[in-house]
Amino acid sequence: QSTWGTKRIFAMAQTTFLTPQEFAELFRAQQPKPDHVTYKGVIGRFIRGVKPADFEILSEEPGKKLSWVMSESLLSEVIGKSPVSAMIHIGFSLDWIKARLLDGTQHKLVLFPAVEGALATWENILQLIHECYGQQIFDKVSPFLDELKTTPYDVIDPERILKKYSELSVAEKYAHPNFLTADRFDQISSPTLYDVRGFLYHSLGCNVHFTGTGRASGGQEEYFVKNRRIQDIPDAVVIDLIVTAEDVQTHS
Repeated sequence: QSTWGTKRIFAMAQTTFLTPQEFAELFRAQQPKPDHVTYKGVIGRFIRGVKPADFEILSEEPGKKLSWVMSESLLSEVIGKSPVSAMIHIGFSLDWIKARLLDGTQHKLVLFPAVEGALATWENILQLIHECYGQQIFDKVSPFLDELKTTPYDVIDPERILKKYSELSVAEKYAHPNFLTADRFDQISSPTLYDVRGFLYHSLGCNVHFTGTGRASGGQEEYFVKNRRIQDIPDAVVIDLIVTAEDVQTHS
């Protein structure tokens, strides 16, 4: 008999290492994950597109050189969730998901072994910009590092104009002159802090929630990998995600 009057059973924390295929089977089952269990060994990315070729690469948007991926811990948290719940949990806005439902966008989840990735810190981003976009763009971004670290997003873009452009369809935003692709940013001779933040938002995906600490606002680690064809990623598994109007409506 417990001195507290009732017996209390505490589950010990448990870490389970999975292959991408094993993780895929758990995700498809949509069974709730036990609170004391953390799954490790797999990272992943939600991808989207409107035609088969869009799903051949981690980031299908034109000119994308880097791709965000979910850390092992964040990916573990989407076990037991519906596709819409999982996407909202990692940071997609409901408005964006609704708009993609209307324009015919399809969604998939790519899973692969957790053997690579650069933690998404300001310093690592600068290094990746140098490696992937070249010296000229690096030289335009690097002088703003301290301001980027210390200036809240809403001070730089108080009306969230950059976010508005980012949430357009792929065709619309890449046609818009204010959507800052690498080429458009490179044409700005003397960029401002707003221009630099726009390049980071539009070309790298550093959205309004980006902290530059390597952790999302919820505390989970977040990573970049270099964009490449999925068939070139060893042991990658791709899951089809069925995003329905009913699933969206439950979150409205």
